[in-house]
Amino acid sequence: MSRRRTREPATCDYCGAFIRWAKTAKKGAWMPFDIKPVSDADYFLVNGVAYTGTDNFFRDNPDVERYRPHWATCPRANEARRKRK
Repeated sequence: MSRRRTREPATCDYCGAFIRWAKTAKKGAWMPFDIKPVSDADYFLVNGVAYTGTDNFFRDNPDVERYRPHWATCPRANEARRKRK
């Protein structure tokens, strides 16, 4: 995935698709997301932070757009995965 981790759209180094980076709310790790929102995704992006659908904030705000992690749709995601030690 792209090395440039900003809230601005970037491109995937493996498939060339436009992606958006966001930090996860729980661990603060960077995670790539597809640009377009979808209705059946499990993540919500708010100000560059990714929350899962189980977070309390979203029980009160169900109209927030949902996003899918890019590794779920990237045809070359296996190449991007780090090898476990």
